[in-house]
Amino acid sequence: MRLMLFGTSGCHLCEQAEIIVNECVPDGVEYVDIAEQEQWQELYAVRIPVLYDSESGRELGWPFDRVEVEMFIDRVARMQLSGIWGDRSHEALDFASFHPDYLLYNVN
Repeated sequence: MRLMLFGTSGCHLCEQAEIIVNECVPDGVEYVDIAEQEQWQELYAVRIPVLYDSESGRELGWPFDRVEVEMFIDRVARMQLSGIWGDRSHEALDFASFHPDYLLYNVN
């Protein structure tokens, strides 16, 4: 698992998300400023902050809280251990068992 938090400077929601994510991930995550690449701006400009796992392509969009971040990390880790991505990496996770209000997308 390689977690990245997409955001940009001056975004108060991104600052809130960074605090939440850092509480859940003791080693921290890579913070990616979407202003650095046009492709990130196109994908995330109206969606930031977004927590993204680059190994699975799964993401968790704002709004999220600590519990939802922990659930996202646990779900991605379990999928990685079970080898689920393989041929199904293009499919959305079964979000109903994750959280009924949030979708996890694969952006690969």
